[in-house]
Amino acid sequence: FDGVQFTVLRREEAPELPASSVDVLHPAPSGVWFGTPRGGGHVEGLTIRRFHTDVGAIHAFATVEGTSYAGTDRGLYRIAGVDLVPVAFDGTPVHALYAEAGTLLIATAGRIHRLSGNRVELLAQTDPALDDLLFRRIVRYQGRLLLGTTRGLHEVAAHETRIRPAESPLLSPSIGIEALHVDSDLNLWIGTVSALYRESPLFGLE
Repeated sequence: FDGVQFTVLRREEAPELPASSVDVLHPAPSGVWFGTPRGGGHVEGLTIRRFHTDVGAIHAFATVEGTSYAGTDRGLYRIAGVDLVPVAFDGTPVHALYAEAGTLLIATAGRIHRLSGNRVELLAQTDPALDDLLFRRIVRYQGRLLLGTTRGLHEVAAHETRIRPAESPLLSPSIGIEALHVDSDLNLWIGTVSALYRESPLFGLE
């Protein structure tokens, strides 16, 4: 979008795109990083450059103190130009990332980890029966760490290490959460396949 009109880059006209669907975008120092089910890369204007590293699907990006990371089917990687440098979780899918206070929160199946410097620590985990739970999105909202998952909204309460379902009068525990976002007015937006919800400090969930 150049301020006047949109330019659509399709795989037919842009063979550099690894796949026809783009699942995630993230601002780069110039242009944007993009992720697809078959890898990703960088786009600026009409120029597309694919990552050189084969990592399968790219699920998430985050930037911490000027360093950008990618969560992929094959682990956590640091972005260096169009190369991806392995950081942690070799061979383990990383489905969500969240930058917080100079650290990086990382979601693997059933677990949330924190990367601080070069050190990775386990922050919270689900009950063993939910070890296969996949986290799609992570946000911090009103002191709670909220997790959008394949089976509803979950949370980690302050000073706890257990991931549990978040109580909600409107959200079914079986519905998949596709998006979470906290806006400048401190409203929480929750996107599912079929609906968009808003939770505000004044009016609650609607």
